[in-house]
Amino acid sequence: MRHGSICSAALLCALMLGGCGDDDVPGTVPILTPEPMGAPSDSVASAGLRCIGTPPLAATPGSMQLLGYLRAYDDPDYADCMPPEGTIEIFTADSTMPLGTGFPDAAQGGRVNISIPVREDGFLGRARAVSTGYVTTTLYNARPYTQPNTQAAGWAWLMTMDQINAAATDAGVTIDSSRGIVTGAVHDCSGFGIVNAVVRVAGATDGVVYFTDPGYMPSTRCMQDAASSIRAGHFTRDTAGTFTGAGGRFAVPNVPPGAAVVEAFGRRIAGGDLELLSRVEVTVIAGEVTSVDLSPRIGNEG
Repeated sequence: MRHGSICSAALLCALMLGGCGDDDVPGTVPILTPEPMGAPSDSVASAGLRCIGTPPLAATPGSMQLLGYLRAYDDPDYADCMPPEGTIEIFTADSTMPLGTGFPDAAQGGRVNISIPVREDGFLGRARAVSTGYVTTTLYNARPYTQPNTQAAGWAWLMTMDQINAAATDAGVTIDSSRGIVTGAVHDCSGFGIVNAVVRVAGATDGVVYFTDPGYMPSTRCMQDAASSIRAGHFTRDTAGTFTGAGGRFAVPNVPPGAAVVEAFGRRIAGGDLELLSRVEVTVIAGEVTSVDLSPRIGNEG
């Protein structure tokens, strides 16, 4: 099921962050070596990766509508008919001043619609969701949006600190408030989750938590008859998982604050190497969530 280009921000039930990795060779597609224990033997769904290694079409300078949904983690079906009150601000990768600000519309299922200027190379940046009572979440995208006057749809799931601590306790983890949490999903060219991908955060592949969530598109309108609870499979931790499930979702707790690289690797063919599928540079903030849309890389990015 498609998850959208603003990836889910509250995928917690997590283990502790460790370390391992490889050195990338400039000018080549990086390979994950040595391979981590439990790496998948099967390939990723290569049919959905036709865009990998190629940049998107050039944009026509103008404006772009970024459309997303702000939703509480414990109300995926919008049974309460009220999104978290707050704002989403849009920033370029290197800017501290927002390009635009949006607010969730309760009548539209928590939809946030923000118009921003776009250049020829499109928009590549971050969205910051702030809501009282919820953990602030910053969302990053791997591929630039280049089509003006179109919509880039997705979901920002917000959690309270109590919800985060409860999920961490269930996983045997104590959240360190001096560190941050990285979450996200690995997507193909059409925005569908990729199975059999290995995620590396800040040079570490161990400690990444994966989810069995098969993915589904939550309701975009008020569902007062729906039970206000997590659907079966919605953000369900794979207790033995060492690579992504059908939804492509993952989470890593207790990541040191500061600059970090989030990457996804997978086998393009069965028996092949674990090659780089996606890469995003982020800034992890203590006490906050950093959510990443790992869509296919636009070059070798070695």
